[in-house]
Amino acid sequence: MSCPSELSIGRVTLDNSPPEQLELEKPATTFPEGGTRAWMVVLGAFCVSFATFGYMNAFGVYQDYYTEHFLSSETSSNISWIGSVQVCFLFSGSIVGGPLFDRYGASVIHVPAIAMVLSVMMTSLCKEYYQFMLAQGIMGGIASGMLFAPVMTCVSHYFHQRRSAALGVTVSGSSIGGIIFPIALSKMLKNESVGFG
Repeated sequence: MSCPSELSIGRVTLDNSPPEQLELEKPATTFPEGGTRAWMVVLGAFCVSFATFGYMNAFGVYQDYYTEHFLSSETSSNISWIGSVQVCFLFSGSIVGGPLFDRYGASVIHVPAIAMVLSVMMTSLCKEYYQFMLAQGIMGGIASGMLFAPVMTCVSHYFHQRRSAALGVTVSGSSIGGIIFPIALSKMLKNESVGFG
């Protein structure tokens, strides 16, 4: 008894042809691989990386200032927990930010972007340890995490062959922010006319 080369079961057709006769279809996924829109996405992702990771790289300046001024009664270890919690939420925020981006697209970054600005503004009003932890550590960390995961994913949607270059430009924002923020913050905190607020 010989088997037919095609067997139809309901709506599904099974093909019993030898493997050399089958044509493998590749998924038709296309990437823009550049263009104005794609590179603008990279620029936006660079700015988010600058404002999230780069800003957190400046926590040492904040810790030094808190030790001398607002939180002089706290130990350095307790003050460093503010920055540690912030970084923890930066990485764990992708658990929420990634699936939201997959479901709703890039529009999910609006709320965390506003929350990030609000976090910095609320930190400027803080006087007590718990206030700094809530405003800078928790709120700033969650907002940063929900921003960072979607923008990294968004860059990957525009590039395939040049993906490593595009992601390299994006991630370099954190290094540049890590250079600029500490210098700018230390200058502003020492300036009497500017001050912490």
